[in-house]
Amino acid sequence: MQKDLEQKHLMDMAQLQFGFLRDVLHSVTEGRLTLCQSEDEFPEPLSVTVGHVSLAPHGAIRDLRDCAQAAAAQAGLPDLRWQDLVTAASEAAMNAVVHGSNGEGHVYLDPSGAVQVWVRDRGRGIAIENISRATLERGYTTAGTMGHGFWLILETVDRVFLNTGPSGTTIVIEQARTRPQPPWLRA
Repeated sequence: MQKDLEQKHLMDMAQLQFGFLRDVLHSVTEGRLTLCQSEDEFPEPLSVTVGHVSLAPHGAIRDLRDCAQAAAAQAGLPDLRWQDLVTAASEAAMNAVVHGSNGEGHVYLDPSGAVQVWVRDRGRGIAIENISRATLERGYTTAGTMGHGFWLILETVDRVFLNTGPSGTTIVIEQARTRPQPPWLRA
């Protein structure tokens, strides 16, 4: 009985820690980053499927980048917006190839002017104690790489949804034709 109570207390504390971390990350990124406990918290995929890419080490990053660029053109994203999206998609794919295995990417669009890129891998995920540094700190890495990946993603796209854990990481990147106003400017 005592062991069950201790286990429940630990789980409750982990939930509180996760909720606090999610709120802090959402706040400091002005709503651009949403940390999700499960994929149920992700947005629905946009209405048109543009492509699926297997993220194997050879050629996969370029394939996902090309698919994201094609979707951005179909959605009418201006040059700087689609270039930012392609940069973010490349970084997400690179993270999946370097840190994960059996990754995949999906690209969706809404013809009225938005694109989503979903990247999934089956790596070991980002440990909860490293999430804030891994997402916000330019140059932070656990793999000996440059460490600009996630920081660069957050700098270039409108919204990022992240679910990570021991069975893998899923990132959903969203970019619209025009950058949304920060929450503090909305009336």
